[in-house]
Amino acid sequence: MLSTYKDLNEKALRQATRETIFAPQDRRIKIGGRNVSASDLRYEVANTIENLGSDKSIEHAQDLQSMIAQSIENINSETSSSQEYFRWLDETTDILKNMNDGFVTDEDLEKRNEFLDFSHQREAELLVCLGLYQSSKNPEAQEKAKQIRYKLTKLREMRSAIENRTRNQADVEISRTEYEAAIPYYKLYRGLAKLPFGYDIARQQKINLGINHDDDDDLDEDYNYYDNLLNVVLDQMEEEDLNYIAREYQLAHDMAREPDTFVGNSAPDAQEISDKLQELSGRKNTFRVKYDIVNARLNEKRNETEMEY
Repeated sequence: MLSTYKDLNEKALRQATRETIFAPQDRRIKIGGRNVSASDLRYEVANTIENLGSDKSIEHAQDLQSMIAQSIENINSETSSSQEYFRWLDETTDILKNMNDGFVTDEDLEKRNEFLDFSHQREAELLVCLGLYQSSKNPEAQEKAKQIRYKLTKLREMRSAIENRTRNQADVEISRTEYEAAIPYYKLYRGLAKLPFGYDIARQQKINLGINHDDDDDLDEDYNYYDNLLNVVLDQMEEEDLNYIAREYQLAHDMAREPDTFVGNSAPDAQEISDKLQELSGRKNTFRVKYDIVNARLNEKRNETEMEY
């Protein structure tokens, strides 16, 4: 990265990279024993890489933020941004239908709650993308921000519709009144699925249905994401870093603890624990090699035990 930070460990380098991309200009960052502002950090990075001046550095950082936002959206939407939106519509109509067709099964409830949980996670990712796009003055980035804002609004509307018109309870019968109350919501999203991405319905209709999110403060074009969102996101990421490292070391300890005493079915599943580490973080599992070694030792021990029998 920078010669100033050449001696940083992996965790500190992740922090420096993250702060360079996301941090508001006035955020203070402690890296490598230094307390610097985000703007100074960006200047150092850009000046080192391209030997640019401060104005160019800011422009470079904004372009980089747009690229990061695009990457986040491409990865998390799985297919494409618009196709993900239409997938949400299909899932919402299925949930509204299955949760109001007379009887709520365990499977119906599970799919409902999975979508609600997913919607909160996806919302957080989209808010980060929106904040990154809005920080750029590039017209293309602003158009992307408009598309993300639309998706966010629609995701919140779908979540509200499901929360308003389904029960958070299984093994129950749905009354005729509940069924009829859900029909307008079902028809709404069935209709939107046949219309192009970006289409909206009348604001008053959404108000009448109790799903209007057009006035959400954090979806306003003038909302200051740098001050109100990205600081929170960065603090949460830093906390997750600490928690991740603690859990990773604990799992490593559990796996490596007295491996020679594990025989037969009493041995822990190294692959399972390794997969758990992968689940805890999108980063490459730093203990994977160690687990592969320990797993090989456990397999050898099992084979020796089987031969003895």
